[in-house]
Amino acid sequence: ELEVDAGTSAAELRTLLHERTGVPPRQQRIRIGYPPRIFEAIADEVLSYCGFHDGEVVYLENTRDLFLGNLESGHYTMAELLDKLPAEEEASSDSEGVGVLFRQALQAFSIDPKERGFWEVVRV
Repeated sequence: ELEVDAGTSAAELRTLLHERTGVPPRQQRIRIGYPPRIFEAIADEVLSYCGFHDGEVVYLENTRDLFLGNLESGHYTMAELLDKLPAEEEASSDSEGVGVLFRQALQAFSIDPKERGFWEVVRV
């Protein structure tokens, strides 16, 4: 359980979640409410102005884990997986971003964007 003040900013919440779970802010997808909806806020916005209420249940998803699970499932084409990346992952200039690394892998292994079996192509 994590309690935060109503005056906590979105960035502070992400930092607290990182400290508690180890999931870096850039890889966090936060959902709130029922039915759960994606929490989107500017870093310095105060939680009370972003739709958070007292006793709010927060769902934290690790976008990197979700991406890898989708990759392994074989249910999506490589192009669909790229479309599913959160905007912050795709726009990241950090060379360690999931989108950047995945694009590099697709290019290095000459994998067609319509391909579904990433691991089958890589193992060949």
